[in-house]
Amino acid sequence: MDNSLYELDTYSSGLEYATTSSIDTAQAAAIGIIAFIIGAVVALFMYIIGAIFLGKVFKKAGVPAWQAWVPILNSWKMFELGGKPGFWAVLAIVPVLNIVSAIFGIIAMHNINLKLRYDAGMTVLAVLIPLVWLIVVGTSKHAWDDSLGAPRVDKPDFQPAGGAPAPVAPAPVGPAPTPYAAPTPTAYAAPAPTEVQPPINPDVQPQPSAPADEQPQPPVSQQ
Repeated sequence: MDNSLYELDTYSSGLEYATTSSIDTAQAAAIGIIAFIIGAVVALFMYIIGAIFLGKVFKKAGVPAWQAWVPILNSWKMFELGGKPGFWAVLAIVPVLNIVSAIFGIIAMHNINLKLRYDAGMTVLAVLIPLVWLIVVGTSKHAWDDSLGAPRVDKPDFQPAGGAPAPVAPAPVGPAPTPYAAPTPTAYAAPAPTEVQPPINPDVQPQPSAPADEQPQPPVSQQ
C-alpha cells in the first residue's frame, strides 16, 4: 500500500483546516470591531441626547445647562437636586457602595419629579428608561418648585424663569407700630422789650400824677 497518498491527503486536510480557522478568526475579529464601533456610536448618540434634555432640566432648576455635558458632574448635580449628597455619584464606581448609590439615585430622581409636579409613575419611567424620562421632563412645561419634595443640597446659580416665587415673610400679628414723628420745631419768639425807667434823682421829688385834663407840672428842684 502506498502511504504517500495517505500522507498527502492528511497534509491537505490539515492545511484546509488551518486556513478555515484563520478565516473564521479574522471574520470574528472584524465582526467584533464593527460591533464595538456601532456600540460606541449608539452610546455617544444616547449621551448627547441625554445631555441636551438633562440641560433643560438643569435650566428649570437654576443650574447652568453646560454642567449636564460633563461626566460625573452631571450625576453629582442630579443627586444634589434630589436632596442627596453629590459624592454618591463618585461612589457609584465602588463595589457594594454602588448599590447604595443606585438607591439614592432613584430617591433623587423621585424628588426631582416631585419638584416638577410629577407623581411616582414618572419615577418608574426614570428607572426603566432614563433617556425617555429625560426627554419627557426636559420638554414639559412644568415649572420647578423647590418647596416640593426633599430640600435640594445645592443652591441655584440663578432664579429660573417661571419658577416658584421667593417665600414671603408673614405679616406681624398685632397693631402696627406707630411711626416715629420728629418733633415740630417751635418758632423763635423775641422777648418783649422792657420799658426803660429813667434814673432816680434824689434831688427831684416825685410829683403826683396829673389828671388827664390838666397839664403836668414841671418838677421843682430843691436848692
